[in-house]
Amino acid sequence: MARFLCTAVFCVFVVLTGSGLARAQDLQSSPLRLEAGQLVYEENEKFARATGGARVSWNGRTITADEILYDLENGILTMSPGGVVSTAEGDRYYADQLVVQDDFSAGTAAQIFGFLSDDSQIFAGETILQEDATGARQMHLDNISYSACRCADSQAKGGDRLSALADDSVPTGLEGEDELSWSLHADRATWDQDRGVVRYHNARLKLFGIPALFTPYISLPDPTVERRTGFLAPEIRADEYLGQFTLLRYFVNLQPNTNLELHPFLATKRGPGLGVDLEHSTRHEHIFLQGQFTRSEPQTPTGDFLNRRNRGYVFFDATSDLNKRWRAGVSIDSASDKRYLREYRVRSSAAQLSQRGWLERFGRNTYLRLRTIGYQNLREESLSIATQEIRQPVVLPQADWYWFGTPKRGFYPELHASARILNRKNLGNSRRISLRPSVRRTITTKGGHIWDGQVVLQSSAYSFSRAAFLASRGLSQSAAGASGEQHAVLVSYTSAAFGWRMPLVVARGQNAGSTAVDGTRALHLLEPRVQLVTVAGSPEREDIPNEESQSLSLDRARLFRINRYPGSDRSEEGSRIDYGASWTSRFSEQRGFSTFLGQSTYLNKYRQEKRRYAGFAEKRTDWVTTFNAEWDQWIALDSVLRIDEESPRINLHDSELRVGREDELHATLGYFYGLERPPPEDLAHREEVNLRFSLPLYDNLSSELGLIRDTAANQTRRVESVFIYEDDCLRLDVGFFQKYTGTPENIEKDRGVFFVIDLKPLLGARAD
Repeated sequence: MARFLCTAVFCVFVVLTGSGLARAQDLQSSPLRLEAGQLVYEENEKFARATGGARVSWNGRTITADEILYDLENGILTMSPGGVVSTAEGDRYYADQLVVQDDFSAGTAAQIFGFLSDDSQIFAGETILQEDATGARQMHLDNISYSACRCADSQAKGGDRLSALADDSVPTGLEGEDELSWSLHADRATWDQDRGVVRYHNARLKLFGIPALFTPYISLPDPTVERRTGFLAPEIRADEYLGQFTLLRYFVNLQPNTNLELHPFLATKRGPGLGVDLEHSTRHEHIFLQGQFTRSEPQTPTGDFLNRRNRGYVFFDATSDLNKRWRAGVSIDSASDKRYLREYRVRSSAAQLSQRGWLERFGRNTYLRLRTIGYQNLREESLSIATQEIRQPVVLPQADWYWFGTPKRGFYPELHASARILNRKNLGNSRRISLRPSVRRTITTKGGHIWDGQVVLQSSAYSFSRAAFLASRGLSQSAAGASGEQHAVLVSYTSAAFGWRMPLVVARGQNAGSTAVDGTRALHLLEPRVQLVTVAGSPEREDIPNEESQSLSLDRARLFRINRYPGSDRSEEGSRIDYGASWTSRFSEQRGFSTFLGQSTYLNKYRQEKRRYAGFAEKRTDWVTTFNAEWDQWIALDSVLRIDEESPRINLHDSELRVGREDELHATLGYFYGLERPPPEDLAHREEVNLRFSLPLYDNLSSELGLIRDTAANQTRRVESVFIYEDDCLRLDVGFFQKYTGTPENIEKDRGVFFVIDLKPLLGARAD
């Protein structure tokens, strides 16, 4: 609607402003250009009449009409019915009547109808321009209509439709109004040009010609205002946990580089609350804050309600460049309880939140990071008393310093030094200082062989209490009878890796009926790879606290790492050979596949039980394989498998298959099998199927049907159906869902409906 006021009425009137229309004797020296077949002065030169295709041009805008009459004494310009106003941006308007004072202090217009350059259309029945008692310019408009849409007939005719209006009946509204996706109508509007505000009275929103929303009053900023305090589009949904949920969005204009939105909301089953979104960005700093607060009664899995209490969450991030070398930041994620995040659909799958602060320094070839980390376990309410004793540690502080040396004769030296202090409430501290120098080199021969070598020295000194040591192994102090005695341990080991790989490119004959990658041939790439890794020392010692290197999982990205554990507390012992090969074939830009197969073999036995759940066995690891394929946008497959090295059993399977083009009828099938961890992670085995159908129904209407089923528990987790209408100016989503959580014996159900409407060119404006 704001675009209408800027380009329609504004261009009709403003095209005649500036220095104003000159008197007849000054027309030749005026920046305004007047062209006509005939210019006649009437009644002792009181009037100038331009006829024969009169045309007025000013600053890229033009008015063309059969006749233009200029009252020289009163400074009034009158355009004959059926004129057309054009702008340099490509907007074109029909005006049945146009009378304006040459100094733009007053004027009238009637029956303005036009098409904008972005295919939107406007109509205004009557327009009056005047000054109020304070001298402020105001424009009053009656019977206003606007839509960003155009019907098929209108799009086909385009701007030529305006040329035919002079011979047809005068327009009374938008063209093809009942066919438009949406249109906005108002009985009258007032545009305060000095304040940049447009106020509408009795505004109505129509969807496909059907009235959908009415408001007696609404105001919007005019196009000259980029930001203004006011309401934005609300969010509405309904489900069993919250009931009818309505969230309003109120934008506060603080400054150009700051966005602040307040979100008051009301849930019929939980009560009112307030949310806030704040984002501030400059060249050297960024601040983000998101949060909600309410008083509600959280519901337990059994259906009971707990005592009323304050609930909500806060997500906060801030970074700042202190100078050219130093940068600081803080990140705080905190919630009153996990159920709140699930009920209000905010990171509903999160099991843990963290609070972090850091300080960084960037040198020419060095990098320093100081940070502190705290954790919030969202599953704490369901943990046993013994397990709750092993609380998440507070890292205060952790320091990492990296040095990257200047290469000499192809050798790249590096050094990583770190210090870390962890503290658990009532369990004492665990301290570690580590030093990790390394050197690496890569050689590429003329025959295409690539040789890689790397040597790493790792030394770590630990100081810890017995209670902290047991906590790192998932054992409570009370259960183990730990004391507060202190221990000091020094761990040193050396790792070395030497590898070979050779990319082999094979080009074969041209494929009939397809365009190959290089225009003539299909391409095939084979890359075998072998790596020898050996570790001297005892990095898997059981007498040190292990805080960083517990979660070990085998995949393609980790297979050829010199240390496949995360962090620095642990590394694999002994010697091993990593080997694998990848094959890629491209038959055209949209046809091809790639696959990888790899494994590791240990050259000596481990002194401890291997982690089979993570893909590691006594002698060999599982086979790691990936497969990706696409074929003319009709088929797309991404698959990751981990196959047992002793039998054809699959230990991990993560695949997604899409059949059908994304813009047509297609189905997507996802399957996951795996994810089993022993304590302290203690994650159960999971097997899940995710099935989704997308079906175009008619023109811009489509539907999606989704199903998530836990095949291990033989239980449906989520069913969802969404109907979507989308064109160039409107997206409308109507969805239904039903979700199941918990176990089959103690299941929780949540069902609801959501409704989303996006009037694309309109809802992005900052409303008042």
